[in-house]
Amino acid sequence: MSQRLVIPNEDSYLKSGRPSNLLKSSFSCPQLERLYRSSSLQQRRGGIHCFLLYAILYDIYTLLSPEPELQARGIVAVFLGLNLGLLAVAERGTRARDTLWSMLPHMAWHLSLAQLLAQLFLKPDVTPRDSLGWLLLLVYLLFATLPLRLLLCALLALGTVTTYVVAVVGLAQNPSHTPIDVL
Repeated sequence: MSQRLVIPNEDSYLKSGRPSNLLKSSFSCPQLERLYRSSSLQQRRGGIHCFLLYAILYDIYTLLSPEPELQARGIVAVFLGLNLGLLAVAERGTRARDTLWSMLPHMAWHLSLAQLLAQLFLKPDVTPRDSLGWLLLLVYLLFATLPLRLLLCALLALGTVTTYVVAVVGLAQNPSHTPIDVL
């Protein structure tokens, strides 16, 4: 039996342009892996600011639009304050290993989802296309801006879209709306 020489991923990538072991997605050296992860986090760190600015602009747009009633405007004002608070925390410059920093993308995402659902619940008549554009933008921004792992982003997106479809179907005045009509 001959023994095969195992080449580390980074050496294989440099020589042939692709990793030798497709299932292994980390560097063989722990220091290189830590450096890569911290560099990746630092590069995506500015995305949380973009996401929170989107949420604040959405709040301002909703407050200025003529449709919402007083109760809905009050809820939007509360969400605007919460989003401004999260932006202040993000601007404070927390350290990369801080638990608050690791929770910030999750809090921003769940706050935006809660705001979208709260507006659906406060509408007197819900149609399948209510807030659909904002939902699609929210899901896009999840993948593009938030510093989360791809699998977690996919699970959050799936859960968000499912929650939206269930909420729209459940709140619709016309019972003939099916989930297919929503999509």
